[in-house]
Amino acid sequence: MYATQRIKLKDFVTNTFWPNKKKLSHTTRACYRKYIQKYILPALGERFLDEIGYTEIQQMINGCGTEKIAKTAKDTLSSILGHASRDLHLIPYNPAVASFIYPDPRIFDEPFQGVVLKKWSQIWEWLEIVRKSEPGSLVERALLTSFLMGLRPSETCGLDILDFKLDKDQVRIIKAYTYADGKRELHDVKTPQARRDLPMLSYLKERFEKIAPDDGPWLAHEGKRVDPYSMSKRIRRFRDKHELPRVTLQTCRHSFATSSLRAGIDIGSVSKWLGHTHVNTTMRYCRISAEDLMEDACTLNELLHEEQGNSPILMPEALPADKLLILDKIAYALSYDKALPQELLERAA
Repeated sequence: MYATQRIKLKDFVTNTFWPNKKKLSHTTRACYRKYIQKYILPALGERFLDEIGYTEIQQMINGCGTEKIAKTAKDTLSSILGHASRDLHLIPYNPAVASFIYPDPRIFDEPFQGVVLKKWSQIWEWLEIVRKSEPGSLVERALLTSFLMGLRPSETCGLDILDFKLDKDQVRIIKAYTYADGKRELHDVKTPQARRDLPMLSYLKERFEKIAPDDGPWLAHEGKRVDPYSMSKRIRRFRDKHELPRVTLQTCRHSFATSSLRAGIDIGSVSKWLGHTHVNTTMRYCRISAEDLMEDACTLNELLHEEQGNSPILMPEALPADKLLILDKIAYALSYDKALPQELLERAA
C-alpha cells in the first residue's frame, strides 16, 4: 500500500528526510545539504513526490554545470526518493535509479576544485617557494602534509603533533576536522581504510623537526585548531601573492596521486596512501591529458632508442588543437572505462 496523501519534495525533505537521517556522518550531511539547496530544491522542490519522473530529473541534471555536479545531485536525489519509496512507501518506485544523460566533461577547463600538479618537480617548486617565503607558517605545514602524504583537507587539519612518530618515521591518520553548516567537529576518519599509518618522507621529517610546535594540533592559530575552510583561504592568499597556479588544499591530494602514478608508483600503494576503499577510486585521481600522452610517447621513444643503439628516434609531431581535443576525450573515456563512440575513433585515425 502506498500513501494517498500527496507531499511536495521540499516538505518531505524538511519534515521527513532530515529527521530520519540523523545518523548520517557530518561530512555526508553537509554534502547532501549543499546539493539539496543548490540544485535539487530549485528544480524540483515545488513538485509532488509522485510527479517526479525521468523527464523532471533529466531537466534538473541539464541545469548542472558539470558531469561531477550532475551525478552527485542525482545520487543525492536518489537517496531522498529511495527513502520515500523503499522505506516509507510514499511512491511506488525510485525514478532516480534510471540511466540519465550527463553534461560532457569540460576537458580544457580547470577542474572546479582547482589545478592538479602532475610532476614531483612542480610540487617541489611549491614547497621551495613556501619554505623561502613563509618558513614554518600554517601554509607551509598544510602543504607539506597535503602534498607529501596525499591527505584529505579534513585529515590535514585533524593532525596532532603526537600523530607524528619520529622514531618510526610514520604519521598516524586517525582523525578528521571538518567545518559545515557553521559547525566545527573533530571526529574519526571517514572509513576504516582511511585510518592508516603512513611513511614520513625524509623532507617532511626534516621540516617537521625544524618548524613543528611542541604539542597540540599540527595546524593551529592562537591555540585553536584551523579548519579546512580557513586553511583554504590562507593557501589562496599565498597562491595569489606569488602568482602561482590555482592549486587548492583539495587538489594537493590529487597532485600527490597523479604525480606518484606518473612516477611509476604502483596504483595499489597509492590507493593505500590515500586511504581509498577501492583502487577504482584512485584511478579517478590520475589526471592525464593528450599533451601528457605525447610527452610520455617521447620518453618511450628515447627508451626504445637506447635499446636499439643507433636506430633513429621517431619523435611524435606536434598535433593541432582539434586532434588534441579528440585524444583528450579518448583518454578520459579510457580512464573511466567508458565506451568509445565509433565517430570519435574515426576522427582520431
